[in-house]
Amino acid sequence: MRDDIFTAKSIRFKKLRLFAAGAFVFVFFAAVIGRLGYVQLYDYGRYTEYSKNMYVTKVTFSPTRGRILDRNLTPLALSVPMKSVFAQPSAIKDKRSAAVLLGRDLGVSPDYIHQKLDRNGHFAWLQRKMDDGAYEAVKARHIKGVSFISEDQRFYPQRTLASRVVGFCGLDNDGLAGLEYLYEKTLAGEKVTIAAHRDATGRIYGYNGEKRPDSNFELVTTIDSNIQYIAEKTVKAAYTKYEAKAALAIVMDVENGEVLAMAEQPDLDLNDPQAHLARHRSLSVTQTYEPGSIIKVFVAAAAIDGGLTTPDELYDCEKGRFEVYDRVIREAENHKYGVMPLRDIIANPAISA
Repeated sequence: MRDDIFTAKSIRFKKLRLFAAGAFVFVFFAAVIGRLGYVQLYDYGRYTEYSKNMYVTKVTFSPTRGRILDRNLTPLALSVPMKSVFAQPSAIKDKRSAAVLLGRDLGVSPDYIHQKLDRNGHFAWLQRKMDDGAYEAVKARHIKGVSFISEDQRFYPQRTLASRVVGFCGLDNDGLAGLEYLYEKTLAGEKVTIAAHRDATGRIYGYNGEKRPDSNFELVTTIDSNIQYIAEKTVKAAYTKYEAKAALAIVMDVENGEVLAMAEQPDLDLNDPQAHLARHRSLSVTQTYEPGSIIKVFVAAAAIDGGLTTPDELYDCEKGRFEVYDRVIREAENHKYGVMPLRDIIANPAISA
Protein backbone atom coordinates (compact mmCIF):
# COMPACT_ATOMS: atom_id res chain seq x y z
CA MET A 1 0.00 0.00 0.00
CA ARG A 2 2.78 2.44 0.92
CA ASP A 3 4.60 1.57 -2.32
CA ASP A 4 1.49 2.40 -4.37
CA ILE A 5 1.17 5.80 -2.66
CA PHE A 6 4.88 6.58 -3.25
CA THR A 7 4.57 5.58 -6.91
CA ALA A 8 1.50 7.79 -7.43
CA LYS A 9 3.26 10.78 -5.84
CA SER A 10 6.33 10.19 -8.01
CA ILE A 11 4.22 10.09 -11.16
CA ARG A 12 2.39 13.33 -10.19
CA PHE A 13 5.73 15.05 -9.47
CA LYS A 14 7.14 13.99 -12.83
CA LYS A 15 4.00 15.23 -14.61
CA LEU A 16 4.23 18.54 -12.75
CA ARG A 17 7.89 18.91 -13.61
CA LEU A 18 7.19 18.06 -17.26
CA PHE A 19 4.36 20.62 -17.33
CA ALA A 20 6.60 23.30 -15.81
CA ALA A 21 9.35 22.59 -18.32
CA GLY A 22 6.88 22.72 -21.20
CA ALA A 23 5.38 25.96 -19.92
CA PHE A 24 8.85 27.52 -19.62
CA VAL A 25 9.74 26.46 -23.18
CA PHE A 26 6.42 27.81 -24.46
CA VAL A 27 6.85 31.16 -22.69
CA PHE A 28 10.48 31.42 -23.90
CA PHE A 29 9.62 30.78 -27.54
CA ALA A 30 6.58 33.07 -27.28
CA ALA A 31 8.85 35.84 -25.99
CA VAL A 32 11.39 35.23 -28.77
CA ILE A 33 8.72 35.20 -31.46
CA GLY A 34 7.12 38.31 -29.96
CA ARG A 35 10.45 40.11 -29.93
CA LEU A 36 11.19 39.10 -33.52
CA GLY A 37 7.77 40.32 -34.55
CA TYR A 38 8.32 43.65 -32.81
CA VAL A 39 11.76 44.11 -34.39
CA GLN A 40 10.57 43.21 -37.90
CA LEU A 41 7.27 45.07 -37.80
CA TYR A 42 7.91 48.13 -35.62
CA ASP A 43 11.63 48.64 -35.03
CA TYR A 44 13.08 47.48 -38.35
CA GLY A 45 14.21 51.00 -39.37
CA ARG A 46 16.68 51.37 -36.51
CA TYR A 47 18.28 48.00 -37.13
CA THR A 48 18.42 48.58 -40.88
CA GLU A 49 20.30 51.82 -40.29
CA TYR A 50 22.55 50.06 -37.79
CA SER A 51 23.33 47.38 -40.38
CA LYS A 52 24.14 50.02 -42.99
CA ASN A 53 26.53 51.77 -40.62
CA MET A 54 28.36 48.48 -40.07
CA TYR A 55 28.92 47.85 -43.76
CA VAL A 56 29.11 51.37 -45.22
CA THR A 57 31.55 54.22 -44.57
CA LYS A 58 31.04 57.71 -45.97
CA VAL A 59 33.56 60.07 -47.59
CA THR A 60 32.64 63.71 -48.26
CA PHE A 61 34.28 65.90 -50.90
CA SER A 62 33.49 68.98 -52.97
CA PRO A 63 31.61 68.98 -56.29
CA THR A 64 32.76 70.85 -59.38
CA ARG A 65 33.20 74.51 -58.46
CA GLY A 66 31.83 77.22 -60.74
CA ARG A 67 34.16 79.24 -62.94
CA ILE A 68 35.14 82.90 -62.48
CA LEU A 69 35.20 84.86 -65.77
CA ASP A 70 36.09 88.37 -66.82
CA ARG A 71 33.61 90.61 -68.66
CA ASN A 72 34.64 89.03 -71.99
CA LEU A 73 34.08 85.50 -70.57
CA THR A 74 37.81 84.82 -70.36
CA PRO A 75 38.37 82.26 -67.55
CA LEU A 76 40.13 83.63 -64.48
CA ALA A 77 39.46 80.54 -62.34
CA LEU A 78 38.24 77.07 -63.24
CA SER A 79 38.34 73.49 -61.94
CA VAL A 80 40.22 70.57 -63.48
CA PRO A 81 39.71 66.88 -62.57
CA MET A 82 42.46 65.27 -60.51
CA LYS A 83 42.96 61.87 -58.89
CA SER A 84 43.29 61.32 -55.16
CA VAL A 85 44.52 58.06 -53.64
CA PHE A 86 43.32 56.49 -50.40
CA ALA A 87 44.02 53.23 -48.60
CA GLN A 88 42.17 50.64 -46.54
CA PRO A 89 44.87 49.83 -43.96
CA SER A 90 43.13 46.65 -42.77
CA ALA A 91 43.30 45.21 -46.30
CA ILE A 92 47.06 45.72 -46.75
CA LYS A 93 49.11 42.84 -45.36
CA ASP A 94 52.69 44.00 -45.92
CA LYS A 95 52.37 47.63 -44.87
CA ARG A 96 56.11 48.32 -44.77
CA SER A 97 56.72 47.21 -48.36
CA ALA A 98 53.60 49.05 -49.55
CA ALA A 99 54.80 52.22 -47.79
CA VAL A 100 58.17 52.05 -49.57
CA LEU A 101 56.57 51.61 -53.00
CA LEU A 102 53.88 54.24 -52.47
CA GLY A 103 56.32 56.72 -50.96
CA ARG A 104 58.56 56.37 -54.02
CA ASP A 105 55.66 56.91 -56.45
CA LEU A 106 54.10 59.79 -54.53
CA GLY A 107 57.39 61.54 -53.78
CA VAL A 108 56.97 61.45 -50.01
CA SER A 109 58.71 59.72 -47.11
CA PRO A 110 57.90 55.98 -46.72
CA ASP A 111 57.62 56.61 -42.97
CA TYR A 112 54.83 59.13 -43.65
CA ILE A 113 52.93 56.55 -45.71
CA HIS A 114 53.56 53.84 -43.11
CA GLN A 115 52.02 56.05 -40.40
CA LYS A 116 48.91 56.30 -42.56
CA LEU A 117 48.77 52.53 -43.09
CA ASP A 118 49.67 51.48 -39.54
CA ARG A 119 46.21 52.16 -38.18
CA ASN A 120 43.14 50.20 -37.19
CA GLY A 121 40.82 52.28 -39.32
CA HIS A 122 39.40 51.39 -42.71
CA PHE A 123 40.11 54.66 -44.56
CA ALA A 124 43.17 56.90 -44.87
CA TRP A 125 44.04 59.56 -47.44
CA LEU A 126 47.50 58.99 -48.93
CA GLN A 127 47.63 61.98 -51.27
CA ARG A 128 45.02 64.43 -52.45
CA LYS A 129 44.95 65.72 -56.04
CA MET A 130 48.16 64.17 -57.30
CA ASP A 131 49.65 64.68 -60.76
CA ASP A 132 49.09 62.26 -63.65
CA GLY A 133 52.57 60.72 -63.36
CA ALA A 134 52.07 59.74 -59.72
CA TYR A 135 48.58 58.42 -60.46
CA GLU A 136 49.79 56.16 -63.27
CA ALA A 137 52.71 54.90 -61.17
CA VAL A 138 50.52 53.97 -58.17
CA LYS A 139 47.82 52.50 -60.39
CA ALA A 140 50.36 50.23 -62.08
CA ARG A 141 51.28 48.71 -58.70
CA HIS A 142 47.85 47.08 -58.28
CA ILE A 143 48.24 47.13 -54.50
CA LYS A 144 45.28 45.51 -52.77
CA GLY A 145 43.65 48.00 -50.43
CA VAL A 146 44.71 51.10 -52.43
CA SER A 147 41.96 52.88 -54.39
CA PHE A 148 41.38 56.13 -56.26
CA ILE A 149 38.70 58.78 -56.46
CA SER A 150 38.25 61.89 -58.61
CA GLU A 151 38.41 65.36 -57.08
CA ASP A 152 38.60 68.83 -58.59
CA GLN A 153 41.67 71.03 -58.37
CA ARG A 154 41.20 74.80 -58.62
CA PHE A 155 43.29 76.16 -61.49
CA TYR A 156 44.01 79.76 -62.45
CA PRO A 157 45.01 79.98 -66.15
CA GLN A 158 46.08 83.64 -65.88
CA ARG A 159 48.26 82.88 -62.82
CA THR A 160 49.06 86.33 -61.35
CA LEU A 161 46.51 88.36 -63.36
CA ALA A 162 43.98 89.99 -61.01
CA SER A 163 45.30 87.62 -58.35
CA ARG A 164 44.14 89.62 -55.33
CA VAL A 165 40.72 90.20 -56.87
CA VAL A 166 40.10 86.55 -57.77
CA GLY A 167 41.58 85.09 -54.57
CA PHE A 168 42.19 81.36 -54.10
CA CYS A 169 40.85 78.14 -52.59
CA GLY A 170 42.09 75.59 -50.06
CA LEU A 171 42.64 71.86 -50.51
CA ASP A 172 38.92 71.12 -50.16
CA ASN A 173 38.02 73.77 -52.77
CA ASP A 174 36.61 76.20 -50.22
CA GLY A 175 37.27 79.87 -50.93
CA LEU A 176 39.86 81.48 -48.67
CA ALA A 177 40.35 84.93 -50.21
CA GLY A 178 39.04 87.36 -52.83
CA LEU A 179 36.00 86.58 -54.95
CA GLU A 180 36.50 82.89 -54.22
CA TYR A 181 35.72 83.64 -50.57
CA LEU A 182 33.09 86.35 -51.10
CA TYR A 183 30.98 84.19 -53.44
CA GLU A 184 31.69 80.86 -51.76
CA LYS A 185 28.07 79.69 -51.66
CA THR A 186 27.46 80.65 -55.28
CA LEU A 187 30.56 78.92 -56.63
CA ALA A 188 30.79 75.88 -54.37
CA GLY A 189 27.35 74.31 -54.39
CA GLU A 190 26.65 71.44 -51.99
CA LYS A 191 29.18 68.91 -50.74
CA VAL A 192 29.05 65.41 -52.24
CA THR A 193 29.14 62.30 -50.07
CA ILE A 194 29.99 58.85 -51.43
CA ALA A 195 29.24 55.56 -49.67
CA ALA A 196 32.11 53.07 -49.60
CA HIS A 197 31.04 49.47 -48.87
CA ARG A 198 32.74 47.25 -46.28
CA ASP A 199 32.67 43.48 -45.85
CA ALA A 200 32.19 41.61 -42.55
CA THR A 201 35.84 42.17 -41.58
CA GLY A 202 35.59 45.92 -42.22
CA ARG A 203 37.56 45.96 -45.47
CA ILE A 204 36.39 48.35 -48.18
CA TYR A 205 35.66 46.59 -51.44
CA GLY A 206 34.04 49.33 -53.51
CA TYR A 207 32.07 52.56 -53.55
CA ASN A 208 29.04 53.87 -55.39
CA GLY A 209 30.83 55.42 -58.34
CA GLU A 210 32.64 58.70 -58.82
CA LYS A 211 31.00 62.08 -58.47
CA ARG A 212 29.28 63.63 -61.43
CA PRO A 213 30.80 67.07 -62.26
CA ASP A 214 27.63 69.09 -61.76
CA SER A 215 27.82 72.66 -63.04
CA ASN A 216 27.30 75.40 -60.48
CA PHE A 217 26.75 79.08 -61.09
CA GLU A 218 29.48 80.91 -62.94
CA LEU A 219 30.64 84.29 -61.72
CA VAL A 220 31.09 86.94 -64.44
CA THR A 221 33.08 89.92 -63.18
CA THR A 222 33.44 93.46 -64.56
CA ILE A 223 37.21 92.95 -64.89
CA ASP A 224 38.61 93.32 -68.41
CA SER A 225 41.70 91.11 -68.75
CA ASN A 226 43.28 93.40 -71.35
CA ILE A 227 42.89 96.53 -69.22
CA GLN A 228 43.94 94.53 -66.13
CA TYR A 229 47.15 93.46 -67.89
CA ILE A 230 48.04 97.05 -68.84
CA ALA A 231 47.26 98.33 -65.34
CA GLU A 232 49.39 95.63 -63.72
CA LYS A 233 52.29 96.30 -66.08
CA THR A 234 52.17 100.02 -65.23
CA VAL A 235 51.87 99.43 -61.48
CA LYS A 236 54.74 96.93 -61.52
CA ALA A 237 56.99 99.44 -63.30
CA ALA A 238 56.31 102.09 -60.63
CA TYR A 239 56.65 99.52 -57.83
CA THR A 240 60.07 98.47 -59.13
CA LYS A 241 61.30 101.98 -59.94
CA TYR A 242 60.56 103.46 -56.54
CA GLU A 243 61.25 100.27 -54.54
CA ALA A 244 57.90 100.70 -52.84
CA LYS A 245 56.42 98.46 -50.19
CA ALA A 246 53.24 98.24 -52.23
CA ALA A 247 51.55 99.84 -55.24
CA LEU A 248 48.04 99.74 -56.62
CA ALA A 249 45.77 101.17 -59.29
CA ILE A 250 42.03 100.92 -59.87
CA VAL A 251 40.50 101.55 -63.31
CA MET A 252 36.77 102.30 -63.36
CA ASP A 253 34.15 103.01 -66.02
CA VAL A 254 33.17 106.66 -65.45
CA GLU A 255 29.67 106.04 -66.83
CA ASN A 256 28.58 103.37 -64.34
CA GLY A 257 31.38 102.89 -61.80
CA GLU A 258 32.23 99.34 -62.87
CA VAL A 259 35.72 98.22 -61.89
CA LEU A 260 37.60 97.33 -65.09
CA ALA A 261 40.92 96.61 -63.41
CA MET A 262 42.33 96.40 -59.93
CA ALA A 263 46.11 95.99 -60.05
CA GLU A 264 48.39 95.52 -57.06
CA GLN A 265 52.03 94.86 -56.32
CA PRO A 266 53.42 92.65 -55.00
CA ASP A 267 51.20 90.12 -56.76
CA LEU A 268 50.90 86.40 -56.08
CA ASP A 269 50.76 83.20 -58.12
CA LEU A 270 47.27 81.81 -57.52
CA ASN A 271 48.41 78.30 -58.44
CA ASP A 272 50.81 78.39 -55.49
CA PRO A 273 48.93 80.38 -52.81
CA GLN A 274 50.77 78.74 -49.90
CA ALA A 275 53.82 80.84 -50.73
CA HIS A 276 51.85 84.07 -50.26
CA LEU A 277 49.40 83.39 -47.43
CA ALA A 278 50.96 86.09 -45.25
CA ARG A 279 50.16 88.83 -47.81
CA HIS A 280 47.06 87.70 -49.68
CA ARG A 281 44.78 90.59 -48.66
CA SER A 282 43.80 93.09 -51.32
CA LEU A 283 44.95 96.57 -50.29
CA SER A 284 42.48 98.09 -52.74
CA VAL A 285 39.52 97.03 -50.62
CA THR A 286 40.98 96.60 -47.13
CA GLN A 287 43.24 99.65 -46.77
CA THR A 288 41.75 103.04 -45.89
CA TYR A 289 43.11 106.06 -47.74
CA GLU A 290 42.06 109.71 -47.65
CA PRO A 291 42.52 111.20 -51.15
CA GLY A 292 42.75 114.81 -49.91
CA SER A 293 44.06 117.25 -52.55
CA ILE A 294 44.03 114.60 -55.28
CA ILE A 295 40.23 114.50 -55.43
CA LYS A 296 39.71 118.29 -55.61
CA VAL A 297 40.86 118.36 -59.24
CA PHE A 298 37.92 116.12 -60.23
CA VAL A 299 35.44 118.08 -58.10
CA ALA A 300 36.59 121.39 -59.59
CA ALA A 301 36.61 120.02 -63.16
CA ALA A 302 33.06 118.71 -62.78
CA ALA A 303 31.88 122.05 -61.39
CA ILE A 304 33.52 124.04 -64.23
CA ASP A 305 32.23 121.57 -66.84
CA GLY A 306 28.71 121.94 -65.45
CA GLY A 307 28.89 125.73 -65.64
CA LEU A 308 28.64 126.13 -61.87
CA THR A 309 31.90 128.06 -61.46
CA THR A 310 34.97 129.44 -63.23
CA PRO A 311 38.71 129.21 -62.50
CA ASP A 312 38.74 132.85 -61.41
CA GLU A 313 35.77 132.71 -59.05
CA LEU A 314 36.69 133.56 -55.47
CA TYR A 315 36.08 131.18 -52.53
CA ASP A 316 36.44 131.79 -48.82
CA CYS A 317 38.65 129.11 -47.25
CA GLU A 318 37.39 130.33 -43.86
CA LYS A 319 40.78 130.27 -42.16
CA GLY A 320 40.90 126.48 -42.22
CA ARG A 321 37.74 126.05 -40.13
CA PHE A 322 34.31 125.07 -41.47
CA GLU A 323 31.17 124.31 -39.46
CA VAL A 324 28.61 121.73 -40.65
CA TYR A 325 25.62 121.63 -38.29
CA ASP A 326 27.15 120.74 -34.91
CA ARG A 327 30.48 119.59 -36.35
CA VAL A 328 33.65 121.53 -37.09
CA ILE A 329 35.92 120.46 -39.99
CA ARG A 330 39.48 121.79 -39.77
CA GLU A 331 42.31 121.94 -42.31
CA ALA A 332 44.68 119.04 -41.69
CA GLU A 333 47.83 121.15 -41.32
CA ASN A 334 46.02 124.02 -39.55
CA HIS A 335 46.59 126.45 -42.44
CA LYS A 336 44.49 129.60 -42.20
CA TYR A 337 43.80 130.51 -45.82
CA GLY A 338 41.30 133.23 -46.58
CA VAL A 339 39.65 134.23 -49.88
CA MET A 340 41.31 132.66 -52.97
CA PRO A 341 40.41 132.09 -56.64
CA LEU A 342 39.55 128.53 -57.64
CA ARG A 343 42.69 128.19 -59.78
CA ASP A 344 44.91 128.89 -56.72
CA ILE A 345 42.94 126.44 -54.58
CA ILE A 346 43.56 123.73 -57.19
CA ALA A 347 47.26 124.63 -57.49
CA ASN A 348 47.96 124.79 -53.74
CA PRO A 349 48.69 121.22 -52.50
CA ALA A 350 48.06 122.26 -48.89
CA ILE A 351 44.36 122.89 -49.57
CA SER A 352 42.16 119.79 -49.68
CA ALA A 353 38.80 119.52 -51.34
